[in-house]
Parts: sequence; C-alpha cells; structure tokens
Amino acid sequence: MRWRLGWVVPLGLGLLMGMAGELGQPSIAQANPRSAPVLNTNHQLPPSVRSRILAVAARDLGQAPGNLTIREATRVTWPDSCLGLGGPAELCAQMQVPGWAVEVSERQSWGPPSWFYRADQAGQIIRQAVGSRSLTPEVEQRLLRQAERSLKLPSRSLTVTALKRRTWDGCMGVYDTPLTACTMIAIDGWQAILNQGDRAFVFHLDRAANLVRYNPAASNGTTAIVPMTSDLPALGNGERFQVHITGGIAGRQERWILMEDGRVLRRINNQAPEWVGQLSASQRTELEQALDNGMLSNLSGLSYLPTPGAADYQTVTLIDRGVSVQYADLMRDRLPQSIQQVTGAWERAIARLQTP
Repeated sequence: MRWRLGWVVPLGLGLLMGMAGELGQPSIAQANPRSAPVLNTNHQLPPSVRSRILAVAARDLGQAPGNLTIREATRVTWPDSCLGLGGPAELCAQMQVPGWAVEVSERQSWGPPSWFYRADQAGQIIRQAVGSRSLTPEVEQRLLRQAERSLKLPSRSLTVTALKRRTWDGCMGVYDTPLTACTMIAIDGWQAILNQGDRAFVFHLDRAANLVRYNPAASNGTTAIVPMTSDLPALGNGERFQVHITGGIAGRQERWILMEDGRVLRRINNQAPEWVGQLSASQRTELEQALDNGMLSNLSGLSYLPTPGAADYQTVTLIDRGVSVQYADLMRDRLPQSIQQVTGAWERAIARLQTP
C-alpha cells in the first residue's frame, strides 16, 4: 500500500456521493456568509491609492512597480491611526480609520508569494502587515470564534502567532485516515497557528475564514510550532524517504536516504553519498506501513521547536512523498504521535540494516 496525502475524487463525483459525513469526508465549519467582508475588485480601489500602495510595496520589496499588481482589496475600518499595527513604543490615536486591506503579488503569479498592506482611505498612511498580522480584523475574529468552538477555550485567550499561505484540497489538508477521500479542488487559504500561553493549536482556513478546520494531529501542547521557513527539495528519482539532521555543537549535516529498492544511503556534509546497508522485503513493508499510518501529511510544512533558551539541539527534518516536517531532537517525547510513530519505525529499521 502506497502513502497518499488523502485520496482525491472529482468534484462532481464528490457532490453526487451525498452526505460527506457518511462517507468519512471531514466536516468543515462554515461561518455565517453574511458576516464575510466584501472583497472589492482592483478597479474599485481608487487609482491614486492603488498607485501609492504599489509604490510603497515596490520600495519595500526592491522591485519595479510595474512588476507588481494588487490581487485583492477589502474595505476595512482600522481601530487606530496606526492601522492596528502599532508597536509597543508607538503612540497611536484611538480613532476609527476607514481604509483598505490590500494583497500585493507579482504580476505574473497568482499563488504565493504575496504581501499584505494596510492603508487609510486616501492612501496617505500605508503600512505593511507581516506575519500573523496579514489577516484582516474580520477574518481574524471569524477564525478566533471558530477556534473557541473547536477548543472550548475563550477566544480572548487565543492569539494568532503565525500564518502561512496554503492551497488546500476538499479536506482542507486534514486527513482522518490514510484513505480519506477528498474532492479535487484548490482552496486558496492559510495555515494558522494559535497560541494560548505555551500551548499551540493549528487551524486550516480559506481566505475569508468561511471554511475553518482544526488540525488536532498537528497541534501540541508542550512545544512551539512555527511554519517551516523554507521548502526542502522533493524526493529524487528512486527515493522513498529522507531524514535530514543538522545543527548541534559540531554543526554537522547528515542526510539519510531510503531508496525504493530498500538500499539506505548516508551523506555527511558535502561528501558523496555512501551505501550503509539494505532493508529486507519484510523490513521495507513494516516501514512502509508506518509511513502510511503515521500520516505526516497532517503536519506538512510545520516545525516543532523547543522554547527559547533551550540547550543546543539538532534539527531533524523528515521528508515523505510531498511532505516535510521538522522537529528538535531533544524533545521527541513531546511531539505529535505521527512523528513519534514514524521516527520509531525508522530507527528500528536502521538498527536491523543488513550491512555490506
């Protein structure tokens, strides 16, 4: 049985199959459509404001204004003269400021990357909203209300600490079983990390938070969770699984590669890969089952780190088919069950290698 990131079925077939809950299709919370913000098309943004925002974005990004475009603009009323982005030492007049929330992207691109800006109504005040501040207040409140229902925690105790743009399938990237059936659609949205003190929770949502899904498999109460800062290369031809180990006192880089035929290779720093052993057919089957059942796809793109000030540690990155997830080696017993299951199976397989 091969690992799949949730099976996909055509959208029309998925709709004809009836009630999603009866088929094992995950339920997705829907907010009241009447509360959704009205998204204005680009021509509704005044040309003068549009030009000013693109000029500021071009300066920030080191690009020519002609290379950028405004993908989406939303009318928003900001809570203060700093457009809700004031720092601890910044004085902001407490007044309602009508304005815009704007998404800027490269002209030749529809998907990520994109950048988010806030402006007053005339475009005299323009500020970039970075990281967890990329959501408009309406979308953030909609997310927090759904999180309150899912977690049974007061929304005022939750804070959005990290965001990453993602494109979801019909399951919103949350799979209950390895064979979960998902509609073959592309939902532009976010992966959001919410915190209550030192507890972290992962949510998946569409752009306007009309669809919100809690990801319990990825959430963990004892470690910090952040999006991975960079995407690692996909598996190469004939490769089945990789484990990257970096950092530590010596700063050594080590990469273990499992080939489809059961060969195990190891590469240290920039040296050529060396063959270290062979998995038997039964060992490959056991590891394959662990990868299937571990369902790392629920954790894809996430990094599980120790709290600031922790002792020196190594960062381990697991790369499955279309999936990568990171964690710190010194805290494995506090990680999600998926990581513990896969790493345990991998270590058992390596310990029983048939060496040359």
